[in-house]
This record gives sequence, C-alpha cells and structure tokens, in this order.
Amino acid sequence: FLVLGMVYDIRKIPTVAIIEHFGIRSGNGQVALPDLIPLSGIVMIFSLLIVFWATIKLVSDRNTWKSISPSGLFFASLFIATSGLVMFKSLDWSSGMNGPPILWFMKLQSLAAPLKPLVSHFVNYGPVIVLSILSILRSVFRNKTSIPKALLVTLIVFLPFLLFGSESRQWIGIFPIAVAVFALANYSRWQRICCLVFSLIVLFPAFWLKDGLSKAVESQLSFQSPQWQLYFGRMGPWMSVETYEIGLLGLIIFLLLIKILEKKNVSNISST
Repeated sequence: FLVLGMVYDIRKIPTVAIIEHFGIRSGNGQVALPDLIPLSGIVMIFSLLIVFWATIKLVSDRNTWKSISPSGLFFASLFIATSGLVMFKSLDWSSGMNGPPILWFMKLQSLAAPLKPLVSHFVNYGPVIVLSILSILRSVFRNKTSIPKALLVTLIVFLPFLLFGSESRQWIGIFPIAVAVFALANYSRWQRICCLVFSLIVLFPAFWLKDGLSKAVESQLSFQSPQWQLYFGRMGPWMSVETYEIGLLGLIIFLLLIKILEKKNVSNISST
C-alpha cells in the first residue's frame, strides 16, 4: 500500500510544479535532470521497497524485541514526551518563518535526479554514511551482525529521510549513529583506508570556500555557479547538475573500489 501510494503521488505531481521547484526556468542554473524523472521515480520506489522490506525483517526478528530494555523504553518514552511537551508549549509556533511542506519537497528532491539524495550525503558527510547504510541493510537481510540492534533500528528509521531528502544538513543528527555503525561493521583495514582517502577528497574543496564565496557575493553569481557550489553543492536542493554528476561519479568509483577490496580480503582469508 505504501508503494502504490507513492506511485500515485508521483503521478499526481504536475510537470509544471516539478520544473518550477527545480528552478529550470528561473535562470539561476539547472539543479535537476528532467529527462530522467521517470528513472528517478523508479529509483525512488525501489528505495521505498528496500526500506519496507528491511523494516519487516527487523520487526519480525525475535532478537529485536528481546533487545528492548523495559526500563530503558520507559525512560526514553518519558524523555521524548516531556521534551515534546516543553517544545510545543514554550514556543510560539504561530510566528516566525514557516518552512515548506517537508514530505512534498522530499518527493520533488528525490525526482530531481537518480540517487541525488545519496550523492548529496556522500558529498556532504563523506563515504561513511554510504557504507553505514550498506552495512545495516546487509545485516538485516543476512540476519547476522555484530552491530547492536539499537543502532540498526535507529538508522533503519532514518532511512526514508536519507534516501528521499537531499538536504543533508537536516539529517545531521543521524551522523554520529552512522559513524558508530561504520566503526562496528566488518570492513577491512584497506576498505577503511579507502574511506579515509575519499573523505579527504570530498573535504578538499573547503580550502577554497572563503575565497569562492567572497567572489560569488561580490559578483552576485547564481547559486549554481562554481563559486557558490563550494557551499551549496553540499546541499541537494541547490546542487547543480555538474556537481551532481561529479559526486555520482565519485560515489560509483568509491563503491567499486570497496567491492574490489572486499573480494581481495575474502580471497586472502580463504588462502590463509
């Protein structure tokens, strides 16, 4: 039902709304690939199927329920309820700037380009976030892992936001969990070194951030200019097509290297 609902919602989104959201007619540069919207929709539905399947596997696992601490669950629920009550009662929600409808914008962000949210997270957070997602999916489907159930459940719950929402800074709260999952996952030394190298690569443009932004502001350049992309290129909704293509290429190369190193590690273990 979730998949059919998502398909129906995609079909209802007017083409004009998609084009206006992507800024294709705004003169500020292109941030989407309209010709690939059908492919982006297929990827979006496939991602939803993976999340749905992983959730069912996790919920149906008896070890998931056995790992729940009654006292921990009680105090966690009490803390969440108290925090929510204080937040909603102490703030005036009728004033200030109202953000856009998040679910609607997440759908449009997912349709911008195939795997654009994942590319955005790869560029913004580094490869650790990608490997942590792959680790929990492998753990859930193989039903064999050394990663604690609490970390698995937390990251699985965040998966829809990570796979559909390309504005990476909104999901910064899950990054420490992703790092913990990566640390506990069964990756070889060379795979971790490869991850470190690619982390430094995606961080490298930050050395030109100050000069680039100064020039962008002085020249009143568009957000999709190379200077502004040093900043906005790490945020999916404002990521230009060029930045997306570079990030996608980097992600593919990284995953291929990780797979090669994995096979090499398996062959070394078999030979010993």
